[in-house]
Amino acid sequence: MGGEEGPGSMDERPSSVRYEPSSINLQNRNDSHTLIVELVGTGNLVLEVGTSTGYLTRVLRDLGNRVIGIEVDCEAAKIAEEHCDLMITGDVEEIDLDDYLAPASIDIAVFGDVLEHLRYPAAVLKKVRRYLKPHGSVVVSIPNVCHGDVLINLLKGDFRYTSMGLLDETHLRFFGLKNVFDLLTDSGYEIEEVRTTRHPVGGTELRRSPEEVPAEIRRFIEGLPNSDVYQFVLSARPSADPKSPPVSAPDLKGIFDRSIEDLLREHEEPLRREVAEAMAKSQEASERVRVLSQDISEREGRIAGLLEEVAEAGERARSLDQAVEVRDGRIAELSLEVEEARERAEVPR
Repeated sequence: MGGEEGPGSMDERPSSVRYEPSSINLQNRNDSHTLIVELVGTGNLVLEVGTSTGYLTRVLRDLGNRVIGIEVDCEAAKIAEEHCDLMITGDVEEIDLDDYLAPASIDIAVFGDVLEHLRYPAAVLKKVRRYLKPHGSVVVSIPNVCHGDVLINLLKGDFRYTSMGLLDETHLRFFGLKNVFDLLTDSGYEIEEVRTTRHPVGGTELRRSPEEVPAEIRRFIEGLPNSDVYQFVLSARPSADPKSPPVSAPDLKGIFDRSIEDLLREHEEPLRREVAEAMAKSQEASERVRVLSQDISEREGRIAGLLEEVAEAGERARSLDQAVEVRDGRIAELSLEVEEARERAEVPR
């Protein structure tokens, strides 16, 4: 897989020659070629499906392997055949391998970024099993369609093909990790080892800047498992009862919550200040209410005292009224007595 951007014409199949890298650096372990070479090892009879110009074939041969190549592109096959013990030119989905291979003769079959170009990759994997030795294996590299750059493309409504890479214009199939596991397991292979190459979000040939989406969405994408995985590189052996390794579902809620923490803090701080101000005003109002309540209580006490004094004054007034009535009655009696006395005094004797 390469990093050049820009799709070619879809009217004709692009040549496989375009896949040849300028060099293969076996010290770079973030490169699928290096990982394939490590998994293949040395001293094996290798069936390399999709040799292109033989750039990987040459490395495998120089490390002491014998290589039988299969390549659909005649131009690339002609270049690669000088590095092969045998070159089979044709479509691996259509050719009869019995014409070229004996059953149980191959140590390792290599599919370096090939299966995603096939119409029926599972059928090809099953087809190749017949030619693997009892302890033979397949080594596979597959691009990760769940890379963050592809996700940004989808969010932007742009499933844009490129001449090579994650969205190679000749890809017919697309895989995430679980899909890779299912493909190999369903084809009768037990997965033995999984390696990866990684490029950060924004670091692939799709050239999607993470700044194209809000920071919270970018953090969410970067938090997804395998969002920086560019390729999966696996080795697997034929098995009568293969078990697919478990792939845990991502904790989307947890990833989402973490991705918006800064946003929440940004909005939380003004709210905290507003709450603090409201609490201060509430405390101030509560203090005023307390003072007013105390004042009212004191006034009610004074009013109660005044009412008691008024009641006492009323009682004294009633007592005085009664005393006046008694006095007036007594005066009336005395006046009557005086009058009677005057009348008696005036009667002649």
